[in-house]
Amino acid sequence: VFWPSHLLLEICQSAWLAVGALPVFWIARRHGASPWSASLLAVAYLLYAPLQYLDIAITYKTFRPNSFEIPFLLFGLDALERGRLKTLVGWLFLALLCQEDAATVIAPLGVWIALRQADVSGVTESGNRRRLRWFGASLAGFGVIYVVLVIKVILPWFRGGADVHFAQYFVDFGGESGTILRTLVQNPGLVMAKLCGPSSWLFAMSLLLPLGCLPLFSPGRLLVAAPLFGVLCLSSLTANSLHHF
Repeated sequence: VFWPSHLLLEICQSAWLAVGALPVFWIARRHGASPWSASLLAVAYLLYAPLQYLDIAITYKTFRPNSFEIPFLLFGLDALERGRLKTLVGWLFLALLCQEDAATVIAPLGVWIALRQADVSGVTESGNRRRLRWFGASLAGFGVIYVVLVIKVILPWFRGGADVHFAQYFVDFGGESGTILRTLVQNPGLVMAKLCGPSSWLFAMSLLLPLGCLPLFSPGRLLVAAPLFGVLCLSSLTANSLHHF
């Protein structure tokens, strides 16, 4: 209606990625950072090399709905820290609308909420602690079930029974979802070789070094990203920060 061009979509994506600096600033302030330090962290987010590569992929290649996930997840984490669980669910729902891979963040986030949220937020009342545990466990269970349904039921239904398209990215494990799962279970040595190989270490460094390795100071929170990071490492296509995934 206003400007019938793909450029409008790309501008909106770039602008929304930039808005993610706001929850980064708010979270940093909540954890005791000065306004100046919080502002620097927000700038570090804007200049973060993987985020810049994602924006380049948007600008020069194609419209990527999954790019909207990043600010949605950041706003969700801000809502979690403020104790707004319903708001958190709303942000996570919007992230899932972008692409199913958001569930690989939502499931481990649920585990973290169940195990740690009550302690880090200073909740002492037993009923509220139990509520957080149930909420986190439910979120984790939902994330796992959602991924399985999408991969084995929903996407194949839309593809006329064909396997999910991204299974072909994992050629070292068979290139088909069922074969990939069997390989993961039956050949853990191959999995560990990929996860511990040079490309995975370089990938990890490309994510951590631009942030001064600050995520290492909160290993529990960092583990929320471990499942998705592991999936990316197992694919020869996505095991680097240059790819939009």
